[in-house]
Amino acid sequence: MKINIVKNLLFIDIALGLIVLYLIFFNYSHLILLISDNYLPVWSDEYFYFINADSYIQNNTLQAALTYSGKGSVIFSSDAHGFAYSLLHGIVAYFFDWTNLSFIYLNFALIVVAILLISFLKPLTISQKIWISCLILLYPFFQLYGFTYMQESIHVFIAIVLSILLYKLYEKEENSLYVWLFIGVIFIGSFFRSLWFFWLIGLIPLADSKREYKKYGIIFFLGVLLSFLFTKMFTESIPNYFSSLLVLLENGDVWGFLVSLVTHFFENIKFYFSIKNFNSVYDTIKYINIGVVFYFVFDAIKNKNRLSKAISLIGAVNFLLLFFLYDAFGGREIRTMSPLFYFSIIFIVTGVKNYLRYPIIASVFVLFVLNLDTTKEWILERNRINLNSSQNLHRKAAFDQIAKELKESSTILLNYTPRDYSLDLFGLPLKTSNGAPIRYIVPYYQVEIGDYDYHIIRPNRAGINNKIIDNRYYILSKKK
Repeated sequence: MKINIVKNLLFIDIALGLIVLYLIFFNYSHLILLISDNYLPVWSDEYFYFINADSYIQNNTLQAALTYSGKGSVIFSSDAHGFAYSLLHGIVAYFFDWTNLSFIYLNFALIVVAILLISFLKPLTISQKIWISCLILLYPFFQLYGFTYMQESIHVFIAIVLSILLYKLYEKEENSLYVWLFIGVIFIGSFFRSLWFFWLIGLIPLADSKREYKKYGIIFFLGVLLSFLFTKMFTESIPNYFSSLLVLLENGDVWGFLVSLVTHFFENIKFYFSIKNFNSVYDTIKYINIGVVFYFVFDAIKNKNRLSKAISLIGAVNFLLLFFLYDAFGGREIRTMSPLFYFSIIFIVTGVKNYLRYPIIASVFVLFVLNLDTTKEWILERNRINLNSSQNLHRKAAFDQIAKELKESSTILLNYTPRDYSLDLFGLPLKTSNGAPIRYIVPYYQVEIGDYDYHIIRPNRAGINNKIIDNRYYILSKKK
């Protein structure tokens, strides 16, 4: 009798999971059908991701077409995001057609692959795999950013892969293979975002002796050093809070450095937990992200669980970095911290009782539903630009004159800052008529400008010398 009850409960659990999955797929299919052939980036970061990937595919060089200063990174002359995103999209484009929707296809392909990897995780039951898949698809972060040209899906994928490896690490006694795989994925992931190196702290609770503590401690320390090295070498330098701290240290102002660091920490705490202008989905994501970390800290203290200690350390170091060195507002805290939730999903589903699992799923499902209108709005924003309209085709033809006039690789400075939701960057040709790359300096930040050959200036400007092209859209002039 007891066995039959257990079987029936298991059947009900699986059935509920499949119903929720159906509802998820139904809503995602409706959202996907909203995407039109005109789908394009609208935010400045999206422009950089998309256009620099397009430039790599056209020119077969990792030297970014768009940079803030014209200098780019020390290695590859990449933009502030680094070279890895362009390289990844170039590899995908080698096997598949490159279109304006390639980014969106990859976003969903990565999530599908992550769920397939979880489906092969043998210790998990069918029920657990279904609920893990539900949480991955329900959490509003992917629901939003999966439909954009932002590259957050790559970090969600990396987080899920790392969670699978960490699960295997702490499950097996002989885990040297998974240690190396964990380190390898972090190393590769750090080309996309150097903060992944800090996740190496999750290896420390594996230690059973002083020698192993020393070994994993050294691995983490080397990872921290590599994080700063990767940032220095592979990303374009831009002014931010972290760079302002380095200036204080370079000037020998240690006291100013400490005061700034502590002040920034408490300001970020205030920003993170502020409920002023409360947004139900946005703020709830923030609280869930940090709440998950607190849950595993509690479990690590109460049950002395090594796996919970690892998750707690990873979560703690990420939030300390956010509060001390970065900005906990403007969406940055969501993009930086949400991979922690996806990383924790396996351990939430396998670690909590069923009577707790259902309220968690129900709560995230409510968030998913509440977020549908925002997701639709983001999709429709990216549908509004029609590059094939007669006006935009005329505009594109005008910008194509640049490719015809320039005969060799050149750098062009835009003397204004393009707005989000504008067409200013889409018309720019990425190579000359004879195949030489064209690079552009786009001054979204006040930085020291490097060498360049030409200006692009707004039309109808008097007193411009050395004009090469002058039309209703822009003036191209040679640098004096």
